Amino acid sequence: MRGPLPTQAASDSLPAKVDGYSGSAVKQSGKVVLPPTIEPDAKDLTRGYLWRAVPLPGPIDAILGAVVSFGPMPKWLGLEPAPKGKPEPQPLEFQWNQASRHDFAHQAQGLENKLRDPQATEVGKRALKGGSNDNFLITLSNGVSAIWTPTAGEKSGEKPRPNIPRGTQAKREEAAYLVDKRLGHLARVPPAVSSGLEGRPGALKLLVSQGLDGKESGQENLPAKTAPEDYRRIALFDHVVGNLDRHSGNFLVDNDHRPVPIDHGLAFPLKNGEQGTHNFKFDASFQLNNEEKATLRKFSAESESIREELSELLEPKALDAMFARVDRMLELGWVSHEWREG
Repeated sequence: MRGPLPTQAASDSLPAKVDGYSGSAVKQSGKVVLPPTIEPDAKDLTRGYLWRAVPLPGPIDAILGAVVSFGPMPKWLGLEPAPKGKPEPQPLEFQWNQASRHDFAHQAQGLENKLRDPQATEVGKRALKGGSNDNFLITLSNGVSAIWTPTAGEKSGEKPRPNIPRGTQAKREEAAYLVDKRLGHLARVPPAVSSGLEGRPGALKLLVSQGLDGKESGQENLPAKTAPEDYRRIALFDHVVGNLDRHSGNFLVDNDHRPVPIDHGLAFPLKNGEQGTHNFKFDASFQLNNEEKATLRKFSAESESIREELSELLEPKALDAMFARVDRMLELGWVSHEWREG
């Protein structure tokens, strides 16, 4: 797909500089901001959360509930266990968008390591309101809080994306974080891992307790008002990973009214071209500056090692499509939409 070079962009006025970060990491003060949760009811406490997805008449519910709650049955059926306690998230030791790149990389690595800790167990959990998948706010025994999305709770939605294989969202979450890491934490995607939780498959995504999503914060139109450097870095990242789902619920708004990109399970399509249903809040085309070109060139030059790193997370076709997008942007010198056009 080789369309014409974009001639006009909504962000033509964006400045050339993309790195707007300054200052050292500082401890976040004040109240921890949490997403809305649902208090568990009796069934949640005795049978596990995903059981409520199967409402049944009273007697049948009681009998079948007893069966699926017996011994190893919940794990075998992929049911989410009942909560062991209430999550108690603590403030992060730094401000997400204010930390220098060096400090951010250091902090992110430490948090990633804690999410990957095989000894960490769940000590608190609550179901989150909203969302197309079953998501849970959890606290781990090592003190880290995260959003847990079990693979058993993934839903394709009313309008599935034809180029995103079902049951792969957890791996795509981790892949998005690792790609952003390879880009020098360009978009500052929160650490995410797909190694599961206590033997259950799914994605653990760090809770950034410094903001609500665009919907909850009433800032659905933040992309139109955000600082140019913030807009550019998230837009460029979304085009690299082929993100198909950047709606107002898939970015947080921090204490400084700056965006934090989240939820990347519907990224990395198997091919470029018509993508079906998609959402693109950071949608403008713009000319790449020298720093952005250098970032993409480095990423492209490291394609062999990146492919190896992501080989267990993404399909070869998805990796081919990603590097085709990167190479095309370098060829054009623009961030354009042509990769998702028929």
